[in-house]
Amino acid sequence: MTEKRPAVLIVDDQPNWRELFSDLLEDRYDVTSVGSYEEALKALERESPFCVAVVDIRLNDEDRASEDGLRLLERLKEQGTNSIIVTGYPTIETVKKALRLGAFEYLEKYPEDGMSFDTGRFRKIIHEAVDDAMLKQWREAYVVARFEGVTPDKPLEVGQHYTLSLSLEDSPGENSSLMIEIYRSRESIMEVTIDVSSMKVQPGEYRRWTIPADGHAEPLRTTLIPQKPGTQRVIIYLKVNGRPVPSLEKKSEVIAAITRDNPEV
Repeated sequence: MTEKRPAVLIVDDQPNWRELFSDLLEDRYDVTSVGSYEEALKALERESPFCVAVVDIRLNDEDRASEDGLRLLERLKEQGTNSIIVTGYPTIETVKKALRLGAFEYLEKYPEDGMSFDTGRFRKIIHEAVDDAMLKQWREAYVVARFEGVTPDKPLEVGQHYTLSLSLEDSPGENSSLMIEIYRSRESIMEVTIDVSSMKVQPGEYRRWTIPADGHAEPLRTTLIPQKPGTQRVIIYLKVNGRPVPSLEKKSEVIAAITRDNPEV
């Protein structure tokens, strides 16, 4: 499975510039291209956080007073999105406004030296802005898998019910664990699939696990019932906010059912 790529939003009312920016970035990023302030707001509501937004200051060339691009900066900053402001009508005042509102960089479509738009510098700035945004939007955490109430010297028993718990922790600890990246300031969704060959799974092999914006999630608990003795492998497949991550494996020893009247047997 292919890992989801960083997302970039392009906001420009001129189709030729949207096409150019998209062509320069689509080999490396998931690009969404819109032509107005209103369309940009809709994209921000329905999409996962964008790492970078390339925004034209004037989104209506017929209105010389329009600075809709600058209006987007505060909203983008709240989401941890780095903004690259571009314009064909540069002024010192708009540069100051853009930087004051948190723009990562400011580019002119038509440089004063008469040279053409520097596509190489544009791509370099986008790469730097994406790397910076990833650090702001994501944090590392560990998914830890454990059987509740089970100790290393007490193997599982055929036919008994055991609770497999997945918790989100700041360190791996002594149990089976996997480092993942989750959003820093918004809810994350994990899709969890539990694959076992000789255990019953209740309530089901597929679960959704919601991680609140503060990262303090209730453990995800699943009941497993061993069906035969031997070394059993529990493989946990995860998707974090739609992105596949490596699987998490937990091995457990299972013994035959113990006769309750005579535990020694």
